[in-house]
This record gives sequence, structure tokens and C-alpha cells, in this order.
Amino acid sequence: MQQDFLQYFEKQSYLLKDLGKYPRWMPWIEKHPEIAALLVLASDPTRFNKSLINDNCYNLITGLFVQHASRDEAIVLTQALDTNRQLICRLAQKGLVGSQALFLFPRDNPGAIEYEYWLVEVLNDTLGQSEEQLSSLLNFLFEQGTSLRGRMIDDDSFRDTFRQESWPKLMRVINRGQQPFEFYVNDSHLWELLALPQGEALFFSFPSATWECSLDRAAVSYPSVYPSV
Repeated sequence: MQQDFLQYFEKQSYLLKDLGKYPRWMPWIEKHPEIAALLVLASDPTRFNKSLINDNCYNLITGLFVQHASRDEAIVLTQALDTNRQLICRLAQKGLVGSQALFLFPRDNPGAIEYEYWLVEVLNDTLGQSEEQLSSLLNFLFEQGTSLRGRMIDDDSFRDTFRQESWPKLMRVINRGQQPFEFYVNDSHLWELLALPQGEALFFSFPSATWECSLDRAAVSYPSVYPSV
């Protein structure tokens, strides 16, 4: 055990020496020595340090890096904070624990970038609404977000029309039916239904019908487009 400790100590000492390349950071590190270990693990220490220098959110941000301590997670978290620090902080300050996870994904392709644009837009639009509406949206994002991002990555046509067509359709359905996002969260064919020529109207075919009735109507009306309902 002592040998393992010595090896760990030597490795940390070696990594910490690299911080000497950033003399302008020394007053900041002296004030907050706890960030030194985080900085040495960052793939881009300059970008990482920039994400931390925010007095209003410092404790919150450092706490996020403790939660996402692996090098890969720290890199993705740094990327997220680089462009969305204020939004991530506002969500956390509202007590929405774990909401930062919505932003933890690679931004290395057009689909992921477009998804991020939409994610930021829809969260900013909902922040001023009630806690129930915001929580409902977050539940939807946690359930549908990964598959939705994957669809944007794999399907150029879907990606190009999602923010202008598919999402507004769903919002009209939700607003007209006065239903929470959870009502639609578990169906893997939601976007196929909305993409049908009369997809949006199918939600309102039967005023008292349930979501399942609309799916059944879609299967009957468009079996070749929506065969697996």
C-alpha cells in the first residue's frame, strides 16, 4: 500500500509541475488550491480554468467536477460550461439536481451541435415558467434526449427540419391538449407520427381519446409509414 501511495504521489507531483507553465494562474490557485488537481487532469487547462473563474458559480462548478471526476467526463463538462455556464448554473440554482448531465455529450458532429442549439433554446424558453412545467420538460429531455440527439446525427433531413417543424408541432399538441411532456415521453415513434401528413391532427381525431387511440389510428391510416405500432 505504501508503494502505491508513493507512485500516486510521484505522479501527482509530476503533473502539478506542469502548472508552472501558467504563472498568471498562481494567485488564483493560491486562493483556491483545490482546483490544482482538476487543472492537471484537463486536456485544455486554459479553457478549463476559464470555466471556473466565475465567482457567482464557483462552488457549484467545482462541485460538478467532483461529480464528474474522470478525465473524459471533465473534458465534456468543460466544453459544456464553455458555452452554457450561465444556463447550467441557473438550472442548478433552481435545485434541479443532475440537470448538468443533459449537456454532457461529444460536440464533434453537426447533429450534436444542432441538438445543443435546440436544447439551450428550449430550456431558456422554459426557465421563466412554473416549476412543474420546467420539471416536466426535464423529464422529457432525460428520457428522449439521447435518442433524439442520435436521430439528429443519423438523419440529416430530420435534423434540418426539427426546430422549425417537428418541435413546434409537438408544442402545439401539448398546449392544445394541456398535457405534460410526460404524456408523450415513452413512445419511441413520437417523431414518426408527427411527421405524417396528418400526424398532428391525429392527436385530436377523438377529443376524449387517449394517446394510444391516436397511435392506433395512425397504424390504420398509414401502415406503410408507421407499421410497428
